[in-house]
Amino acid sequence: VGVRLFDDLQHGDVVIFRYQGALLVKRIAGVPGDTVTVSNGITLSVPSKCYYLLGDNPTESFDSRQWHEPFIPKADIVAKLLW
Repeated sequence: VGVRLFDDLQHGDVVIFRYQGALLVKRIAGVPGDTVTVSNGITLSVPSKCYYLLGDNPTESFDSRQWHEPFIPKADIVAKLLW
């Protein structure tokens, strides 16, 4: 079940979001202000109103670690999944 009305997004939340014309599902691994290490070893800060997203299957997932722009704006998040 997904909910389109959400306020606060936190570490571990699973979200549905738009990425390059597709809808994807990933888990939030970084919230605004966090420091994350991208795939090439560079450390970056998650910008305001953006999130760093990872898939639950790290060996197969195409996620923030591989994207040219590793942060997804909050405006591109469509829903937060509820269990």
